[in-house]
Amino acid sequence: MTLSLPRLSDVRRRVVLCATLLATHVCGCAAGKHAEMAQQMDRLLSGLYSPSEPGAAILVAKDGQVIFRRGYGLANVEHQVPITPDTVFRIASMTKQFTAVAILMLMEQGRLSLDDCVAKYLPDYPEGKRITIRHLLRHTSGIWDYIRLEEVRRGMRRDVSVDELIDLFKDKPLMFEPGERKAYCNSGFTLLGVIIEKVSGQPYAEFLQKSIFTPAGMRGSTIDTHDKIIFHRAAGYVRRNGELCNAPFISMTEPFANGNIASSVNDLFRWNEALFNGLIKPETLKLALTPTTLNEGTVTDSGCGFGISQIRGRKAAIHGGKIHGFGGYGLMVPTERLYVVWLSNHPIPGPRPPSDLVAELAAIALEEPYVRRPAVALPDELLDAYVGVYVGLDDGRTAGLEQCALEQRGGALWLHIFGMQFEAVAVSRTEFCLKDRFPASFTIRAHDNVPTHLELDWPLGVNQVFRRQD
Repeated sequence: MTLSLPRLSDVRRRVVLCATLLATHVCGCAAGKHAEMAQQMDRLLSGLYSPSEPGAAILVAKDGQVIFRRGYGLANVEHQVPITPDTVFRIASMTKQFTAVAILMLMEQGRLSLDDCVAKYLPDYPEGKRITIRHLLRHTSGIWDYIRLEEVRRGMRRDVSVDELIDLFKDKPLMFEPGERKAYCNSGFTLLGVIIEKVSGQPYAEFLQKSIFTPAGMRGSTIDTHDKIIFHRAAGYVRRNGELCNAPFISMTEPFANGNIASSVNDLFRWNEALFNGLIKPETLKLALTPTTLNEGTVTDSGCGFGISQIRGRKAAIHGGKIHGFGGYGLMVPTERLYVVWLSNHPIPGPRPPSDLVAELAAIALEEPYVRRPAVALPDELLDAYVGVYVGLDDGRTAGLEQCALEQRGGALWLHIFGMQFEAVAVSRTEFCLKDRFPASFTIRAHDNVPTHLELDWPLGVNQVFRRQD
């Protein structure tokens, strides 16, 4: 008996057909899922911005694919120009991640070491022999931050040289021994900009253009100056006594390497992709995203040019920025290849900071959205039982807050933290969301009906356990 077998070419065609159909089905499901996510994101954002006022551009991408990309409001109110994903904003302190990566590139090339002391490149800098490049990158140098000066906080209207900037802080005594603590420091990144110039032999702007912007395809990004023609540049706005006004002038020579880049959400997506696709080595990126360990072994929330936090139980690299009339915030979840970026030419209306908004967008993309739960009424005696001071637990490894406190006022609990106070809305007998700071929340733990601990969950912020003080 002779068996009739299909020809090999027929088998191959069937295999290819089945694989194609399967891939089409998978892609179709992913496209449908992404479309649903985009709708959720648009519902979250569309109510925040008026089409006739300044607004923001937002982009969300996962695994190299853009899920959501849209502009809201106006890039220029006077000319009624709408914001698009190509609108260019001042990104302020988000610049620091570029400065950090520039330093790490020079490290990869063997042209400097992170353990080099500052004095090697700035021989006359006071205390330069005690401070290393690593200290500058990780905000552990102890250098006094020149941004505290009233002239700087108001905004410098005149152009300044880098030497003039350094003169603002170089003779101030160190706030602590290098490596002993972490204190966010713009001055340190000013020095890093100078080191980049000395080691590379190029101006800071030229090095970034040739080594980062061009290779990453960031055609709309640049070092911002007032007189430069920048296509798609947004105007910045502020409010004074409730009235919308043009943002006050600031010379962009002052932010220098800690805050002088202008970019778009499209370009920042290209930047994030470049980081994972060979702009720097994987081990170098891992180094940049590794939290800092202080001299005595405590781990802080700072990497190299990035803050280190968490979102939905996953490690996240973050950085925000704010400068006259502009704000920005970016989040990266390396394990998910998730990137969320928000750029604005006006602060978000209301009390919520952009980190809360970015956290909500990221949670949607991770398919673990934060759900707003209905408030419940709790008896005064239960709220009274929760009132008190709660002391932060120190596990010897992670730097955290020393304490927070709860008080009852007006029939509600108020959480005192960060030198501020937030009304807490009960969603169960032991769980509370912070009004105006969703999705931040805390949970009260008890033993034998006696409150003992407060567990704070602040996405992209503090996640810490506090013990009630007797």
